[in-house]
Amino acid sequence: MYDPEQPIYEEQIESNIQVSIKIDEHPKSWFRTIYYALQITLVDFTPFIWASLLVSIAGLPASVLPVMISASFIAMGIGTIIQTTIANRLPIVQGPSASLASAMGSVAGTYGMAAMWGSVIVGGLIEFVFGASRLMSKIRKLIPPVVIGSVVASIGFVATKIAVTWTFSNPSPMLLSMALVAFLLALFLKFRTKGIL
Repeated sequence: MYDPEQPIYEEQIESNIQVSIKIDEHPKSWFRTIYYALQITLVDFTPFIWASLLVSIAGLPASVLPVMISASFIAMGIGTIIQTTIANRLPIVQGPSASLASAMGSVAGTYGMAAMWGSVIVGGLIEFVFGASRLMSKIRKLIPPVVIGSVVASIGFVATKIAVTWTFSNPSPMLLSMALVAFLLALFLKFRTKGIL
């Protein structure tokens, strides 16, 4: 039974995953640092998906897409540096959000880019006030885990739909076999290996 007074993240879940690097640790060598950075860069492809989603929903020309992807990477880098050095210091790469990208695209398509960026600035200031006042920890107690899980699952469904559409849009045997190999490799690494960043 869900108890709103019980903190959500206090549960201890049994897992066979062993953490390679803890929060206040650094990789032991430059090789490992570059290896982990390359791994995160290759895994975090979301700026391509959500920037293209924003451009298509807003009805912008395709020539805007490279600029949006570059801006996403620059903002991701700045946000990640701020979070890992000043803010909560967790080793998480910041990135664009699927739910926000679709909402921003709808606003831009209806009211224009100025209204979209204005709403982003106002929303960012409101979120800053919530974060600085520590009000989110009180609000989070009112949201049961089933709601959080449903939101995360719906974002995953959107990402899956985009990935499947891209995979089968050009049904050449080479591209389909590459997608299958990547899928099987991800399953193998998830269930047959130990360790996580």
